Amino acid sequence: MKIFITGANGQLGKTFSEKYPKKNLCLATKEKLDVTRQEQVLGQIERFKPDMVFHFASLTRGDECAKNPKKAYEINVNGTRNIVEACKKNNIALLFISTNEIFDGIKKSAYTETDIPNPITVAGKTKYEAEKIVIENLTKYYIIRTSWLYSKWANNFLSVVLNTAKKTKRIKLVKDEVSSPTYSLDLALAIKKLISTNKYGIYHLNNTGKASRLEFAKKAFEIVGFKDMEIIPLKLTDFRRISKPPLYTPLSNSKAKRLGIQLLDWENALKRFLVS
Repeated sequence: MKIFITGANGQLGKTFSEKYPKKNLCLATKEKLDVTRQEQVLGQIERFKPDMVFHFASLTRGDECAKNPKKAYEINVNGTRNIVEACKKNNIALLFISTNEIFDGIKKSAYTETDIPNPITVAGKTKYEAEKIVIENLTKYYIIRTSWLYSKWANNFLSVVLNTAKKTKRIKLVKDEVSSPTYSLDLALAIKKLISTNKYGIYHLNNTGKASRLEFAKKAFEIVGFKDMEIIPLKLTDFRRISKPPLYTPLSNSKAKRLGIQLLDWENALKRFLVS
């Protein structure tokens, strides 16, 4: 299968490219492809003639989206529209990555694929608009919602807290924002299994279980042996940042599980990542 990957220099793009024969991939980094330019998108996809497009390119950092809502809309919504139109014109299947932030965080249990989105952030709103474009225009698509992705690449939450802990013994962490931390390798392997099923639709793919930012960081400190850390718990409302993400967004993997696709729990994944 030939796959065209947008956002190929991101966490998931780099992870997937390690686990799939590179001869079958077109790795369209943001330097090589501007998804907001329709003619460029169509031209590159038609030249490669892929069997599937993985649309990973997006602007999802909450504060950056809040600072630049027009840029977020241009990349997340109009960029996705360009990808969708190219897929539709050439009858190509699409795999689109979405986010836990399409939900408002009010529910007190894990969100399923049938729960109705109600995003409260710019990042969440633009990704949900993109989801709707995919659904309204294509029949052959996978929409993958995931959460709190981390890898050995990029400046993700896990890398930030570990680097902070190396420099200081004092750190502030949010105790009431809860979701499902997800190891990019586990997600990439789950995606490989899913696309082999040809069972199109919306799926939640993330490491199982839930953790607060505080619990996630404390477990990482424990695994790597950072001791005597002074941890100052804060509520999200006390944490100074532009974008306030939804408080409670663990995702349920029940739909993928019925296909035999099950990601391990987040603590197992974190330990494998940190000790590998």
